[in-house]
Amino acid sequence: MSHWKPKPINDLEVKTPLEKIQAWAKKRQEILAVALIFVLLLAIGVPYYMKSRRQAENDAIQKLSIAQLYLNSQVDPKNGPFKSEMEKFQTALQQFQQVTQQGAGTWAAKVATFYIGKCQLVLGQNSQAYVSFDTASQQLGKTPLGEAAFVGKATALLLQSKFKEAAGALEQCLSTYPDGFLVSKVRLDLVDAYLQSGQKDKAVKLLQDLSKAKPGSNDALEAARILKTLGQ
Repeated sequence: MSHWKPKPINDLEVKTPLEKIQAWAKKRQEILAVALIFVLLLAIGVPYYMKSRRQAENDAIQKLSIAQLYLNSQVDPKNGPFKSEMEKFQTALQQFQQVTQQGAGTWAAKVATFYIGKCQLVLGQNSQAYVSFDTASQQLGKTPLGEAAFVGKATALLLQSKFKEAAGALEQCLSTYPDGFLVSKVRLDLVDAYLQSGQKDKAVKLLQDLSKAKPGSNDALEAARILKTLGQ
């Protein structure tokens, strides 16, 4: 037999309506307090984050400007500031690399990546230049520098005698930037890549299209000249 006995009234948690209301209010106060802390964190943290990002962007832009000054400095074997082109581009390369390292994620760092590739091409670091241009073309998107990065990527492949890969990159560039400001160069570079990779039929077809598209234009005249040298 069970010997269960009811608890005395004094042991039971019997709350009056007023006590229930107070308990409910206390819980809501705790929730409100947490919400208030969260709002305060947002109010303080977001502006601080935005200010930090703006400061990082400004710092990166300043470093980018200095690197570009190096890139555009004169070369003077006697008086400097640079005694040779190689010295100038090596110094500029190091400055652009600092921008990408110290200003990671900023727009200036993305632009600096393009110039890193440009310096590497001049210094004969073609495989590294390809990687830099490939990264820059993705980061800069459909902008003039993005198009230039695409062309730089193809140029790095051409300089490594990777003609088939270069042709593929140039085809992709034409598809991505059909009306780009470098479209004339891209088409002629693609003709060269086709010829160097043994795809003469493709080269001839592209040249014929160019000569017919804008008769009398510089592109058409150059296409006609190349066709003539090919015996077409």
